[in-house]
Amino acid sequence: KKYCEINFGKPCVEPKGCNIKDVCPDDKLCVNDEDESTGFRCEDNIVTIPTDSCSWHSAEDHGEKVKCGYNQVAVGSCSGGEDPDCGEGSTVHQLKCCSLDDFIYYDCKTFGSSSGKMLECKDFGLLGHIVKSQCHSGNSAACNHTIDDETFNSITCCRARINYQLVAADHNNCQIVDGGHGDDSECPANMVMVGRCGSGEDEDCDGKSHKTQCCSLKYVGWPVPTY
Repeated sequence: KKYCEINFGKPCVEPKGCNIKDVCPDDKLCVNDEDESTGFRCEDNIVTIPTDSCSWHSAEDHGEKVKCGYNQVAVGSCSGGEDPDCGEGSTVHQLKCCSLDDFIYYDCKTFGSSSGKMLECKDFGLLGHIVKSQCHSGNSAACNHTIDDETFNSITCCRARINYQLVAADHNNCQIVDGGHGDDSECPANMVMVGRCGSGEDEDCDGKSHKTQCCSLKYVGWPVPTY
């Protein structure tokens, strides 16, 4: 208690703000606020995803991975058939990514599937994980960066955090968006990608060319992961 007085000749400064662990409940967001006596406030746990800094990332060819940046979340996708159907005929598949302040991925794993099978992170025991990257094929399996040489589609699933708090997909609030060859399938507001289905040259995703599984993103608390 007297450490600062003894060593520095004055009382210790009381720590304030969101840099202190456990300042908010696990299901709340900590926001620095100088107007509060504690230096912070706690807000609802659903992550708001800005739409003013989003962009489409494109693949040059089938079998190429497309990924969001370390501070971006995936909110939409496009894939087609044998031809470059996305981006008004300029690319074979695309991923829409939106910037999110202080966001970062970690602990990522890649999974593949055959044509027409939905790939969801949670189906591999990764509850709460979200999609960072995707790969799609044309008339033959081209996403061979997984252990299976017959992989038509793949996604990379990751854990994530914002500042010092963990975030995860809320599997109680999800929606599937589908499309034909070259159609953009974008998640509803404040949702991120957690799964994808791709067809190759046909329409194998229950009669659709491709599907995107989207879920809202929520704060789930501490601790900050160790690397």
